[in-house]
Amino acid sequence: MCREVYLNEDDPNVARLFKLQVTNDEIRRLSELRERSGPFRLRRRLSIARNLDQLRNDAADDKRKVAESGVLDSIARSIVDSILRSERESTRHLYHRELLVDLEQVAARVAEIAQAAKLSRGGGYDFYSVRMNLSVSDLPDIAELLTEQSIREIIKRRVEHYARIAADSEMLTATAPREERGKDGRILDPILYVQHKASGLRAYFTPGDPASDYGGMFGQVYSKPYRIGSLDPSRPGVSADWNSFVGLGIGRKIYLTGARILPAERWLTSAASEQAAGLRRRLHAMDPYRWESGSGCVWCDTRRIDWREADQRAFDGHEMPS
Repeated sequence: MCREVYLNEDDPNVARLFKLQVTNDEIRRLSELRERSGPFRLRRRLSIARNLDQLRNDAADDKRKVAESGVLDSIARSIVDSILRSERESTRHLYHRELLVDLEQVAARVAEIAQAAKLSRGGGYDFYSVRMNLSVSDLPDIAELLTEQSIREIIKRRVEHYARIAADSEMLTATAPREERGKDGRILDPILYVQHKASGLRAYFTPGDPASDYGGMFGQVYSKPYRIGSLDPSRPGVSADWNSFVGLGIGRKIYLTGARILPAERWLTSAASEQAAGLRRRLHAMDPYRWESGSGCVWCDTRRIDWREADQRAFDGHEMPS
């Protein structure tokens, strides 16, 4: 079994690995060219020899850097990440605690794929992936880090790392005035920003308009960290790595914090992603009156309940099918 494994093209350690492969390929090409040049093309052979000397020095330097422990560990983790991403069928985080339930089987499967894997840079699409003639079996120092036992340890460490971040309870909050006015011209309640400090995940909550047809009951949540500025002065700007923390249950904490601060609101859904829809379904199950479901609700649909029109009594006995 041979699987193509895609490594992050923006990772400098991955770039260093593939640079070494390119250099080695060029050394082989020039060596073959020198042999074909024949004994009477001395000038050409000397030029090739000089280029070969330089390339071999470059390769030795790159190999020394690749052999550094941190680089090898990083590449091994990237390979495990890539395989898990292609193998797992879950909307939860790549290293959610559920991974530990079948750790032995997971590690065995990942090791089997890793040891025979072909490596490529990119995201797995022909139009921007760079496929190289490089296998894990060509890299014994990395192959040693991809045994079943090593992969079990990688997974356990990664699960513990993300679990610590998800367990952190510190939230940052702020408000900002709104530029638009309500239907009757009054100034609307300010926007509430909530950020989970440890991960940087954040959202803002927009209260409804009291003069609207629904009496201002419906607020909206916008939760795209790459478009929302940070509340943490130590980590300003927008989040480049926000996706690293999706699926750990942090979003639920953020939503519940915002809802607690704005207790009068009911919350419309605008969930677009599978993860966001799943979160809204779980929130709807917890409090069906306050949270609109992300992708419909069988219990509500079979009773023909219009969530926006229904009063709280309509949800008595509400349950979500398993």
